[in-house]
Amino acid sequence: MKHLILLITAVIMAFSSGAQTWNQEIAPIFFEHCGKCHHEGGIAPSSLVTYADALSQPYSILGVIEEGTMPPWPANENYTHYVDENVLTEDEKTAITNWINNGFPEGGGEAPTAPSYNDGFQIVSPDEIVEIPDYTVTSNEDVYRSFLIPTTSGGVTRYIGSVEFDPDNTDIVHHVLAFYDPSNVPQQSDDADPGVGWTSTGGSFPSDDAVLIGVWVPGMGHMEFPENLAIPLPANAKFVIEVHYAPESQNQSSAVKMRLKYKPAGNIRTVYHDPLLFHGPPSLQEPALIIPPNEVSTFHEESVTTNVPLSFLSVFPHMHLLGKTFKVYALDANQDTIRFIDVDSYDFHWQFNYKFPTLLPVPSGSRLYGEATYDNTTANEENPNNPPQWVFLGENTTDEMMVCFFMYTVYQAGDENMSQVSVNEYSTDAPTRMLVFPNPVMDKLYVDFPNDIKNIDAIQLFDSNGRVATAPYVLYNGRMEITTSGLATGVYDLVIKGEGRTLTEKVIKQ
Repeated sequence: MKHLILLITAVIMAFSSGAQTWNQEIAPIFFEHCGKCHHEGGIAPSSLVTYADALSQPYSILGVIEEGTMPPWPANENYTHYVDENVLTEDEKTAITNWINNGFPEGGGEAPTAPSYNDGFQIVSPDEIVEIPDYTVTSNEDVYRSFLIPTTSGGVTRYIGSVEFDPDNTDIVHHVLAFYDPSNVPQQSDDADPGVGWTSTGGSFPSDDAVLIGVWVPGMGHMEFPENLAIPLPANAKFVIEVHYAPESQNQSSAVKMRLKYKPAGNIRTVYHDPLLFHGPPSLQEPALIIPPNEVSTFHEESVTTNVPLSFLSVFPHMHLLGKTFKVYALDANQDTIRFIDVDSYDFHWQFNYKFPTLLPVPSGSRLYGEATYDNTTANEENPNNPPQWVFLGENTTDEMMVCFFMYTVYQAGDENMSQVSVNEYSTDAPTRMLVFPNPVMDKLYVDFPNDIKNIDAIQLFDSNGRVATAPYVLYNGRMEITTSGLATGVYDLVIKGEGRTLTEKVIKQ
């Protein structure tokens, strides 16, 4: 009874002091940052979209928030921003912490309804599905298998606008690499191996003529290219899909599908997908990627100088279980820094293709640099060896890698304003907060509203000193477009009122 009285007292104090409640403040935070995975039928083991859900594990929630392990976002959000950045703000962390410490009050009024989450594919109606056989692994060691699949192009060049992978057994699939190859080398490799597909070495291109289309690792989503950007798929080129099956997968099977959406022929700009930084010469600056036991080691990479200006769509750094940090940047001809990514808390289980909100221009004469650290001590809970052993460069899970993939195109004027935020990416049935993108912003800011707000009563933009800033805007098709080119660089508060609600978001003007 004493514990019950204390809990009731805490709830009363929470209400009297104006503390956060589930219905009013906390649920919207959970819907946005947790619900995409933690809902009924989602990929997470438990749901977190109702008050009862959250009440079943409040101190576990508090623990992972304090540790910074949830929501999973290994990149440093203070270095560069990306599409779909899933990071709790300090205010949101404080709100959740206070709510739990104040006895997790539910609040008055009707409980908010969670949005509808998409558990299906982002590419709903693909133009082509490339599928490898349901392959059964016959070894408990790392297995690399490549599969040759003919295209259905009918002799016509096509242009890949979106790519999405679907491994049906992610417990055994370590990674997937997809190429197109116009040469006959893959056919020769396939003919020489009596089984389905052929044994490959892992990570190497199937021939000198092969072109990388896409990569899948745990946590990877789909890739969609903006406007008229695409990967050209030559007529009659064949697909090659390499799958790395993880150790301890013997007698298990998995099929892998690649879903493709094509763009119409026309003024297409080619997207290139290359590991411009990699763990060998001339990129790797150390003699070799060798990590001694009981040491934390740092390695460096450098690319060749760009001879044309480029625009980058995304960056994807990749290591294995010893990886801890991976920073990537460029230096232009004036030695000014262009930031790509700072993964300050690398997690092999949560890897992303980090997509820039707008294309990132890199002028001619720039060089790319990478710096990564590896923890080969017992302090690293992911270390596959106890006691720690010598670790070398290799494709196996217990080996190490230092490779960074980039998607890019040749620069054209205005690329820095080309948004990569898809309209469909933000088409949830009932969002509870307004969605603001790209953020940081340069010239155009777009705002999508919750579905329950039909009429806007007031729109205000405040600078860091609380002064009202002026920026013209238009409303169309349920979306607001704000012209921010006339604003000074800095942080602003966007405040929108409608239907008795007040919505606020911070906006960074570059």
